[in-house]
Amino acid sequence: MYNSRILKKFNIFRKSNGNLFSVFKSILTNGFVTLLGLVTGMITARYLGVEGRGEQAAIIIWPQFLAYILTLGLPSALVYYFRIRKNMNAAYFYCSIISSLILGVISVIGGIIIVPFFLRGYSEDIILFSQIVMIAAPFILNDALINAILQGRGQFNTLNRVRYLTPFFTLVLLVFFIVTGTNNSYTFALAYLIPSIPITIYNSIRMYKEYKIPSWKELKKATQELYGYGIRSYGIDLAGAINVRLDRFLVVGLLSPKNMGLYVVALSLSRMLNIFTTGIVTVLFPKASGKQEKEIVEIIGRSARLNLFFTGVGALIIILFGPYALNLLYGKDFLDALPAFRILILEVMITGTVEILSQAFMALNKPGRVTIRQMIGLVINLPLLLILVPKYGINGAAVSLLISSIFRLLFILISFKKVLKVETPSLLINIKDFRWLKNTVNKKYKIA
Repeated sequence: MYNSRILKKFNIFRKSNGNLFSVFKSILTNGFVTLLGLVTGMITARYLGVEGRGEQAAIIIWPQFLAYILTLGLPSALVYYFRIRKNMNAAYFYCSIISSLILGVISVIGGIIIVPFFLRGYSEDIILFSQIVMIAAPFILNDALINAILQGRGQFNTLNRVRYLTPFFTLVLLVFFIVTGTNNSYTFALAYLIPSIPITIYNSIRMYKEYKIPSWKELKKATQELYGYGIRSYGIDLAGAINVRLDRFLVVGLLSPKNMGLYVVALSLSRMLNIFTTGIVTVLFPKASGKQEKEIVEIIGRSARLNLFFTGVGALIIILFGPYALNLLYGKDFLDALPAFRILILEVMITGTVEILSQAFMALNKPGRVTIRQMIGLVINLPLLLILVPKYGINGAAVSLLISSIFRLLFILISFKKVLKVETPSLLINIKDFRWLKNTVNKKYKIA
């Protein structure tokens, strides 16, 4: 009897398509992905050491970065148009496939040219291998577009499976290389890059079978719409990709592989808090698109407050147990990353809030404002990194990220009144937010 009640409630949760439970399921997936990331990061650090971890990170950063900066804003455009114009979905899909092929080839060529310049402090073997793995860039780009389509179609369960399969296969490959005695910076880099290739090929074939080839007229219209929206939001992807990885570029170029290894560990461990933000943002933009302005702002404000509260609690716990986590997961050689790690925890809280608040402008077809926000962060971040990294090392990089995130938060808060002409959402959690959360859970689970 008791077990049947549990199963009944589980089925209610499983079948629910509500916003809150889509977020919950996305957060659970993010938690699992984060756990897998911790395990793979721990294995990589333990078996490669500080310097080897730095070399491995220097290899894999390039295909990921160049793929993301050449999206031309298409992921955001695909989410938006798949949500509001479903009769054109086939044309949007084929446009994304063609775009990923063309832009992917450009990213490969660009990577082969610029990698030697940025990795001149590394061995020739590392540089050559970094150029070879650029072949993964088109698949990474296509994976980003396919995931955006899944978001736009509201297929969050499928999207969540895709998101945890990648680190799971990475874990499998890491174990394989260790068992076969072939573990080194090169093979461990492959373990992080290879999994996305078969996954994105499989998803592309599935959608190819689902959508009929559109007419030239439909494809032309889809291209105009996607790139029209995408170019306006391209600054978001471009500045976002640069902002996310600029610190690592300068650490790679200005500091030793050992410092790169320390910084990557501090960065990856601090990103544990992203499980809340990523889960909310993944669901929020598609769900909010097409709604009325007042409703969108209300949804965004509540989401930002709840996210800030839960990430704040998580941050306090992580800061307290950070030294033990670093020592336990990565070893005592990585304890020098602790100061940077604590600074980055605060940065994650602020950046997460900025990302959620930005969804209001994306859902209301005002991506340009988010582009400006990203550019402000970049303009502030770059000189700070150039000044602080040579003087203070990885701690300087962490402080630079924190300062730029504060400026981006101030800008996005001001934009609510200046652009949307609405009251700026409060970031202070209140009793109404908890009541809404409780009532929603009670309603879904039919709790008296």
